[in-house]
Amino acid sequence: MTKLCLAPVEEAWRMGAVAVGATIYFGAPESNRQIVEVAKAFERAHELGMATIFGVILVTQL
Repeated sequence: MTKLCLAPVEEAWRMGAVAVGATIYFGAPESNRQIVEVAKAFERAHELGMATIFGVILVTQL
């Protein structure tokens, strides 16, 4: 699973968005990278006064 960024935080803010959201697939090989990227994006969103929405999906291998 790879992360798809539809718009940078600044672009969303310029377009009038009041919030940004992200989902991390915990347990997926790229989840560590996703955590870092989402944290940076959310930090920027908060600097701009935007709300953030976070989703979690657990990925397990049976």
